[in-house]
Amino acid sequence: MKQRVFPKMYRLAALLLALAIAAGGTHTASVRAAVDDAWLGMPQISAQTAILMEQTTGCILYEKASQQKMYPASLTKILTALIVLENCSLSEEVTFSHDAVFNTYGSSAGIKEGEILTVEQCLYVMMLVSANEVAYALAEHVSGYGRIDEFSKLMNEYAERLGCVNSHFHNPHGLPDEQHWTCAYDLALITQAAMRNETYRKITYTQIYILPTTNLTDEERHCSNHHQMRYAYRLPKFKYEFCIGGKTGYTDDAGYTLVTNARKDGMELICVVMGAGSPYTDEMNQYTDTSSLFETAFKNFTMTDPAASDLISLNHLPTFGRFNTLFSTFYNPLRAEGGGQIVIPRGVSPDLVETKLLTVPYAEQSGDSSRLVATVEYRLGSHVLGTGNVIFTPSGAGEIPSGLLPENSTEEQGEIETKRRKISWPEIHLPEIHLTEKGILILVICGVILLLLLGLFLYRQLVVIPRRREASRRARYRNLGTYQKPPKRGSRSSRDRRR
Repeated sequence: MKQRVFPKMYRLAALLLALAIAAGGTHTASVRAAVDDAWLGMPQISAQTAILMEQTTGCILYEKASQQKMYPASLTKILTALIVLENCSLSEEVTFSHDAVFNTYGSSAGIKEGEILTVEQCLYVMMLVSANEVAYALAEHVSGYGRIDEFSKLMNEYAERLGCVNSHFHNPHGLPDEQHWTCAYDLALITQAAMRNETYRKITYTQIYILPTTNLTDEERHCSNHHQMRYAYRLPKFKYEFCIGGKTGYTDDAGYTLVTNARKDGMELICVVMGAGSPYTDEMNQYTDTSSLFETAFKNFTMTDPAASDLISLNHLPTFGRFNTLFSTFYNPLRAEGGGQIVIPRGVSPDLVETKLLTVPYAEQSGDSSRLVATVEYRLGSHVLGTGNVIFTPSGAGEIPSGLLPENSTEEQGEIETKRRKISWPEIHLPEIHLTEKGILILVICGVILLLLLGLFLYRQLVVIPRRREASRRARYRNLGTYQKPPKRGSRSSRDRRR
């Protein structure tokens, strides 16, 4: 019986292919393990809904029913402050109307009808003391007396611009209203935008603000920050050393709501909890939930620079590798611009982070000389860790160095040569790329295996099969006793046989 050798070779090729697939499975398993350890290791909380987001990247580290419709209570004032800061000067004077003083209830700073404060003073009082009459007065100052509905429209338009998904604002203070709701995710987006404003950041960080005398009040008034993780004058046990601001809220319908900002080791977090705690207990779960989320997140995650990790280099993206021959190092209109840092689980290698190129439609690009044409998205599994930008600058490289011009060229010829070398692209369409270095390695291994299989197939067709046929014919003639060795092609006997 003949020994068949080639099935062994096929089995070897199959083994190599299995190893390549296993390498890809190992990468997937590593990513899954990193996700499980970091994200699934977050604590359980008692609040009805919550979210934990990193400030600069927008990376979501924890969420619980984060898009569920909820009443925000005084967390509404974060959006009110943001709109006021973008529409008013801090030195503008605000006169408190009758409606502002008498059409509100609940938290109050005792401002009188006809009293005049500056916009800056109003913002401090509203954010620290959560004064509802001040929120009402600021809304009238922006939209006009008696035009609170117009201010509500501004709030909803602003929320839509920020990407809010389940919000409808109907007043500037957050008092109970069936037409006034939002969700934890939307409040995180609003807080993220507010913390980009240095004035807001300064106000929410303040522990005590002294309101000076006014036209109707001869005494200074002390305004203490109600957020106990920032200024624990009532509940010292909830003091949190890394807290840099936030906003409290409570109504019977909303329960306790809380937004908190904290910063540690270069990572800044936004925590929103809604529907926490109870007025009939002293547990104050909104603070314990927030504290446990912060502690676990700071333990499980850290920030890293994608540029330092070589994750944002355009040369490592296949799309831009094609352009390297078109532009020299001093004249490349495409440049990578990092979005700062990205969030990554502690102990996880940057090699596990995947990069994905997302193009920006030309119609959405700005008409500036430098415009955003694409974003680089960093992912770990299904989690977005952060983004970087790809900028197109037609004249970003400046003039061509004189050393590259012909030695005998005149100044005019040099200008012509410079214009020739300047390249301006009206539109760039970049394909979407989603490949990691390990993914490319796996593709290379699979390609080598396929080439090996193709070589084996051709060897079998061109060498093995003809040899088998010849051996079979010899055996048949030998059994009949008439076998003669076939003459060589081109010999005389071969020609005679053909005749």
